[in-house]
Amino acid sequence: MIENGGQTAGDVVALGRMVGRAGREWWGMSDPSAARVSGGFLMPEQPKDGSGSAAPREDLLTYVCQTMRENEGVLYRSSKETYSEVVGFINDAVDSIGAALKRGATPESYARYAVLYCLIHVLMPVGGAIYINALGGNLPACFMELRLALESLVKCYLADSHYPGRDFFQDRLHSLEKDKKSISALMKQLDADLGLEEGSIGLWRALSEDWVHTKGIMDGIVGHLVERSDAPAWGLVIPRSYRQEDLSSLDELRKRLAQFRCLLKHVMQEYYKRVSFS
Repeated sequence: MIENGGQTAGDVVALGRMVGRAGREWWGMSDPSAARVSGGFLMPEQPKDGSGSAAPREDLLTYVCQTMRENEGVLYRSSKETYSEVVGFINDAVDSIGAALKRGATPESYARYAVLYCLIHVLMPVGGAIYINALGGNLPACFMELRLALESLVKCYLADSHYPGRDFFQDRLHSLEKDKKSISALMKQLDADLGLEEGSIGLWRALSEDWVHTKGIMDGIVGHLVERSDAPAWGLVIPRSYRQEDLSSLDELRKRLAQFRCLLKHVMQEYYKRVSFS
């Protein structure tokens, strides 16, 4: 259920204590300085005598899983179109790889074409990461990962288009980088090739200005504080349950994912007109 009202200081303190207790007590240690970072949480070394307790660790893991399950329900009930776009992103990556295989892509093709690299090693894992972060309430990470997917798709498409004589996708990408064109220039070139009016550059600007650059994140938090007298859930502790006021940000994620998926469709249609794996 979406929480109404502001996030109380008690909520943050309670969760902070849980994380702190996990860092100090999971393995029976009392010195936080001995902790090391693992998986985003403090994970101290296990006592040599094996006397550590797993209970606090399990409490934190239970909290993470419960929060993600709760947010999945929120997405499905209150932001179903966003949920559909998140899952659709993953399916688009799978379908694009399947389409390449049907067109005769082979292991040799994989080594040659940068777009195949992008589909397999960028879009597939990014799709899963966006799903996980959406369930965890980590909206900034969703937008950052989407920008990575966008930049990779643009560069890989142009690398294959500009350097078909290179036999290895990494050489193609390195050759494109040596041109020293800005990412915005590359996106304008892609949009021109596809006959799109700011298809990629418009999406890239929206993602960068609002969700990737330091100023955008800061302005989002300050704006939320001014309008609602509290910080957004994603600006405090992750994972965190969605609240009513998060629905507008979830809807923005829906729009950006839909834009990317539409662009991916256009890119792959044009790509297959120019590239033959056989």
